[in-house]
Amino acid sequence: MEAYIFPEFHREPSSFPAIHLAQDHEAVCYFHSRYRAAIPCDHCGRFLCEICAIPVGNRQLCAECLAQLRKQRDESGLVHYAALFDNVALFLVTAPFVTVIFWIFTILSAPASLFLSFYYWSRQWSLAPRSRFRFGIAILFSILLIAIWAFGIYQIFNHRR
Repeated sequence: MEAYIFPEFHREPSSFPAIHLAQDHEAVCYFHSRYRAAIPCDHCGRFLCEICAIPVGNRQLCAECLAQLRKQRDESGLVHYAALFDNVALFLVTAPFVTVIFWIFTILSAPASLFLSFYYWSRQWSLAPRSRFRFGIAILFSILLIAIWAFGIYQIFNHRR
């Protein structure tokens, strides 16, 4: 017989949100009429209990305002997507090889991939940490393609003499 203890089992009770029942003549939560209000929503001003207050950056929002702000897609502090520039850089050097017709575009895509790889090497644009392996592969392929193009152009101009 095996028993698993979840990490939350050892969590201190003080780290849970404090739930206080409202007394007479106290402000109550907009969503829970029995709980004492702890903080107003920074967007709409509704009173919220500790359970309903959602911290977003340095603001406290209710669930409805958070959903509304996510639909607007212009509020700072809400991340809706993250551009994965390591994938873009790798795509720029490998995509022209999918078909033989597009291999000529590597003369433009290889330097662009090299620029993206170096520019975004130390910048993290994703919430989840990512390795730099794809950037490394993109840099190697880009340098290889640029060297092939340089050698080919040198050979073309050298044979014309």
